[in-house]
Amino acid sequence: MTLRTIYFDESGYTGYNLLDPAQPVFAISSALISDGEAEEILRESFPTYQGAEFKFSNIWRTNARSGLLTFAGHLESLTDTAFTYMINKRFGVLTKIVDFLIEPIVTNAGYDFYSNGFCWKYCNYIHYGLTEFAPTELLDRLLTIYQEFSRNPTTQSLAVLKGRLRLMAQSLEEPIQIFLEQMADGAEAFEDFTSIETFKSSNELHTTSMVAVISHWRQRFPEDFAVVH
Repeated sequence: MTLRTIYFDESGYTGYNLLDPAQPVFAISSALISDGEAEEILRESFPTYQGAEFKFSNIWRTNARSGLLTFAGHLESLTDTAFTYMINKRFGVLTKIVDFLIEPIVTNAGYDFYSNGFCWKYCNYIHYGLTEFAPTELLDRLLTIYQEFSRNPTTQSLAVLKGRLRLMAQSLEEPIQIFLEQMADGAEAFEDFTSIETFKSSNELHTTSMVAVISHWRQRFPEDFAVVH
């Protein structure tokens, strides 16, 4: 079976801390460029660079960074052989709130939460509501209290999350109140659907990002993939 080699690397990884203000975006880039083509582009762009590996941090700190414009000029011709998947980590936390607190309640009621991309639409509705109709600090507070629980999931921290979400819901008005009420309901029913013991890994971003990148390439190529990190 023919193998097609895909090269991967990531940027903005902050572990399970998805609210690091210094690195708000997580990205995985992939490329099908051959070693020879990559070497030619790098040497043409950064002819004075010293070092066995081309690292952006080293390039940026030296005179070699003037070559970034040359490097960027090559990117247009590589659109079919390179792909980057990016996640705004703050929005990622919101999608996890929806996925772990709201989706189980909806599905248990007999509805297909994922049908026709409703899950994506609903996350966008909630984000729009929280940014356009709610106090500016509400979204920050919501993401923070959920991250506190998701990084340290215990019976005690779940009880704190339940109380905070219910209090937030009771203090709001429509059209935002319904979203917080659903989250509070989901927190109160959390242990009916999810194991606290295995829940901490829900903050992991690598797997879903890698699957998204592989899905992109799978739509274009039928061969088996050899992935190099």
